[in-house]
Amino acid sequence: MTDTQEEMIALDLWKKGLFDEGRTLPEMAKLASLGIAYCASDEYCQSRDVCGEHCLCVRQSCPSPEHYEMYKRLREFYKKEMAKRVFAKTVKRQKETKND
Repeated sequence: MTDTQEEMIALDLWKKGLFDEGRTLPEMAKLASLGIAYCASDEYCQSRDVCGEHCLCVRQSCPSPEHYEMYKRLREFYKKEMAKRVFAKTVKRQKETKND
């Protein structure tokens, strides 16, 4: 069996949820705040080449497609909230600078 075939089998099992070991909400929140640790984009990754978005990096972080979808929603929420905080701090500093 080739590495490509093994990768496709692993992807299929993941899509079926057969590796679902579960994640708690705090674990998912932490993952959303840190992000998934992907392989370096300038290096060749067979898993990314064969499986695209659902590469080994994703499958190791998210034990099922449902977890991955939840991760993406939580990650987007986290990034929006962080952008709001940065904007609010910037506005506050500008106001403080004008008042000095």
